[in-house]
Amino acid sequence: MAVARSVERPSPSPGDETTPLGPWGRRVLVVLPFLLLGGLGEVFLTGQQGAREDAFRQRATEYLERLAVRGDDDLYAPLRLRRLLRVWMRTPPARRARVRERFVAGLGRGLTCEIYGFDEAGRLVPDQCHEATNRWLARTLYAALRASSGQDGEGPTRRRLERALIQTFGYGWTVNAYRRQRGLVTALKRQARDVWVAWDGDRRGGVVIICRDIPPVATRLVQALQQDREQGWTPLVWGSAQPALGEWQVGGPAQGETVRAIWHRFVEAGVESGEVLDRFWVFRQNARGRIFFAGFSRPTEEWGWLRWGWRLAMVLGMVGLLGASRRWAEGRSGSIRSLSVGLFLYSAFIPVIGLGLGALLLLQERAEVRGQEVQRHQMELLTDLDGRFPAYLKAVAEQVSRLSRAPGFAEDFAAAARLARPWLGGANPVARLEFRDGRGDLLWTSHPGQGGMRALLPVLTRLILGRWAPGRWQAPTAEADRLADRLFASPDLGLDPLANYPRSLLPVETGGKPAFIFWDFYLDPAVRAAVAFFLFSRDRLVTRYVQHQLGQRWGFRDAPLRLHAYDLERGAWLEQSFPGRQALVPLVLQASLMRRPKSGRIRLAGEEYHLAVLPARNLTQICLVAMFPSRTFQAELQGVRWRIAAGGVVGLLVALVLGNLIGRRLLEPVTHLSQGVEALRRRDFSTQVPVLGHDELGELARAFNAMAEDMRELDVARAVQAGLTPREFPRVPGYDLHGFTVFAGDLGGDCLDIRVLADGRVAVLIADVSGHGVGSALLMAFIKAQVCLWARHPSPTLEGLFPLLDRALREGERQRVFLAAFGVILDPARHALTFMAGGHPFPCLRRRSGAVESLGAPAYPLGSRRRPRPWPSGEIAVAPGDALLAFTDGLVEGLDEAGRPFGYEALTAWLAAHPPGGAASRWLLRLMEHYRRERPNAEDDITLFGLVRRVEDV
Repeated sequence: MAVARSVERPSPSPGDETTPLGPWGRRVLVVLPFLLLGGLGEVFLTGQQGAREDAFRQRATEYLERLAVRGDDDLYAPLRLRRLLRVWMRTPPARRARVRERFVAGLGRGLTCEIYGFDEAGRLVPDQCHEATNRWLARTLYAALRASSGQDGEGPTRRRLERALIQTFGYGWTVNAYRRQRGLVTALKRQARDVWVAWDGDRRGGVVIICRDIPPVATRLVQALQQDREQGWTPLVWGSAQPALGEWQVGGPAQGETVRAIWHRFVEAGVESGEVLDRFWVFRQNARGRIFFAGFSRPTEEWGWLRWGWRLAMVLGMVGLLGASRRWAEGRSGSIRSLSVGLFLYSAFIPVIGLGLGALLLLQERAEVRGQEVQRHQMELLTDLDGRFPAYLKAVAEQVSRLSRAPGFAEDFAAAARLARPWLGGANPVARLEFRDGRGDLLWTSHPGQGGMRALLPVLTRLILGRWAPGRWQAPTAEADRLADRLFASPDLGLDPLANYPRSLLPVETGGKPAFIFWDFYLDPAVRAAVAFFLFSRDRLVTRYVQHQLGQRWGFRDAPLRLHAYDLERGAWLEQSFPGRQALVPLVLQASLMRRPKSGRIRLAGEEYHLAVLPARNLTQICLVAMFPSRTFQAELQGVRWRIAAGGVVGLLVALVLGNLIGRRLLEPVTHLSQGVEALRRRDFSTQVPVLGHDELGELARAFNAMAEDMRELDVARAVQAGLTPREFPRVPGYDLHGFTVFAGDLGGDCLDIRVLADGRVAVLIADVSGHGVGSALLMAFIKAQVCLWARHPSPTLEGLFPLLDRALREGERQRVFLAAFGVILDPARHALTFMAGGHPFPCLRRRSGAVESLGAPAYPLGSRRRPRPWPSGEIAVAPGDALLAFTDGLVEGLDEAGRPFGYEALTAWLAAHPPGGAASRWLLRLMEHYRRERPNAEDDITLFGLVRRVEDV
């Protein structure tokens, strides 16, 4: 054949000869996977660096919030006084003086405190006292607090004490109010200054503490920084500010103006943290409007050496494999079996490494997503738990209403107390019950001597009866009571709205504490009581509600979810002790101080949890905590890791086995065939190719041996060549395939091969070997052997066939030969043709409409280039009625008697005018008859192949 006539291009130049360096495709095969693997490694290391950056920001934010907790005005004194109370009551009386000394010199340094220690008899102990300037007040108050409720009397001493308390601490804080604050730290306002009072006692003695002042905020922050020296935040910029007052206190290597400018920039951007001036800045604002801030130096780069190490490993790997590729090109790579095993291991090892890195990224992302799901569920659960408290109050009101309307409830007070025992009983009763007559006088109370509304309940009783039961209302006898009725009947003073809603829980303030009042009235004059009151402590209602919720079973994805609640006022958890709970207290205080929920991960008692902290809105002074053990889905992720690792090992083993199998069963027979072809080229007809099996390759080896034996006779050689030409064509549903070859001489170089692949696709190769004679015919047989080898591949593609044929043509020691080839793979399931052209005339695709299209693009023939280059390929859909005609150059270059070639234009015109119908064979025969009318004698081999998609089968 003449290659230049089928593809218009210049002849190959001498510079395109094959060199010992190997083809470019082989280099790309080495370099491209390493580039992809290197890129994936860069993505992985970048992700790790990003995770480290996030951890740094989280740790810096946590540290600043801890500083804010320790420097906050509202938390500084209570945290220390609460700690002193606990240690004091746990310490034997003989060692309490030492406790006081350690507190003054350590935790309480800078506090202006009065500490009064008492023995078991209620006497002041001098060595347990500190700054004891109000001895009479402390001694009298402690004696009144130690007395049982109702037994402390109303004598002159008590009245003098009440007046002293008012003068010292302000209105509202009576002895009864302080009695309810046992073990707590009470914050008071006195002359625009904060004062904290705490007391506790038992049979061994007790203590009264009065704190009148705390250190300045800068001093508090310095103390916190000194306690956390081990954190290593140096050099750190820290401080606090009150922007409304223009007050900025800055510590560390920065100026106040710089920090103020950064703060204003963050305010304008609506953020609280960010990178400015090579520092990570965090700002937090508490309930009083004070801002705490810190600027953290960025950590040193720890992943840089890993990144450069990874890059060096990729470069060394590419250099090593390029060297191995050169040895392969020079024929010094060892046996075919070792080469195939090495190639398969290489093709499997790179994806396995990529799979491992990708799996790590995927697992990290999956763990992050699962953690976000857990934390979102936790936050929704805590929000719902907090939001259901009003419904709980309504349920309590309905329950109490059923009690108050029970028969005889207002007649038999003892029986009423038994009915209401769930609310009235226990060491810490939730409510107090009172019955009053028509004048408002007290008939009976469940807890004598308690209640901040004791003086107002008679007035409220008369307001209720005057509005709802006028028949039971009785006018007060004292002028002061009549004045109080007129005074408190005003809507502006607050009692009048309370009289509008019977049998409801109404919020009130009693003794400086939030509470709920419930009242009911009785119209029947025969009923002993006119009005019944329930006074509920809000704090105890909240505690009961939360404890009830904590007692239930909560879960997420069939795994237990732990709920806890922290009482901010008492500084204690509402449930029994659990491991590691002290580590949660700083997070709870941070969330409550910043008035925002927090979420993250924490390790308690050797186990990691996903954590959510919510400062409750409805549950006053309560912070809710939810914890979910990370091991629940870490076990699932661990199983995925093992499966991925097992898959990688299996992939390598499969590659090893396949490489060895191909070396034994496929590549060795092809090598023997190649050697036999070389022997025939040397006219050594005694060479016999070993027959290694009973498959297609074995049959081809037997045919080759027969051809070699009969090569002396040209007719036998022609018969062998004719035997290699397909006589039967596969039957494909909806399609008709046919083809044939017309040789110009005794032997030809045209090749037509059709094979049904393992996955149901049909592969067609039409090719033309340069030259004529026995060499071209035998080379055609060798090409068919290569195609047979290629078809045995698990997933054969044209991108694998053309390089295989090109390499076989270039690596032989014989005279250079070229191969013009066009490959087509029909996918009947998708009705698509995948094609690749290599210096071959473009096939024609005739559409049902009559339009004719050419498939392919200009390219060099196989074996013609020193370095392989990719051959043009493409894919096109086949519609019903479409037909494909593939042909060798002998058809279009055939000359008539006038010396004019048949040409593409005449072929296109004939195809447009002659539809194929449903049979490809008749269509090809009509074309050949038309061609032979003017060209009876062919000068070159002609091979035709037709593919028709039948219309009637659609």
